[in-house]
Amino acid sequence: MTTHFSIRHLASATEQEARAIEQLLAVLYGDVHPQVTPATLEALVAKGGVLFVAEREDEIVATLTLVRYDTFAGAKFWIEDVVCAPEMRGCGVGRALVRCAKEWARGCCPEAPIYLTSRPSRTAARALYRSEGFEECPTTLFRYQAND
Repeated sequence: MTTHFSIRHLASATEQEARAIEQLLAVLYGDVHPQVTPATLEALVAKGGVLFVAEREDEIVATLTLVRYDTFAGAKFWIEDVVCAPEMRGCGVGRALVRCAKEWARGCCPEAPIYLTSRPSRTAARALYRSEGFEECPTTLFRYQAND
């Protein structure tokens, strides 16, 4: 069965679109998920974030956030919050989102690396990233949480 969907860059959102994105993030993060409103989306975009969404019949079914940051070593990109509605997994939506993010980054800074993280339990996602040319980095991610 072929599932039709389209990908678009979302620079602003309606309340309905914001709720749909928030529901997708709940799939990824569980009960403690980021709050998404039109204002928080606009703030993300104002800081250089790029949000891609996949839609099926005018319903948002997947999302990916691409963030650029600049250092003395040059520009770098980070892919965050890649999530597809469960019924859309295996339909090529995640791959289409990743390719859009790669094309966007290459259009901005062709030489800049693109990073992402993925939990070991997300075997399908990790296989997708590898098939799209991502390689595991020989490093360890550290995190500091100020409220811990």
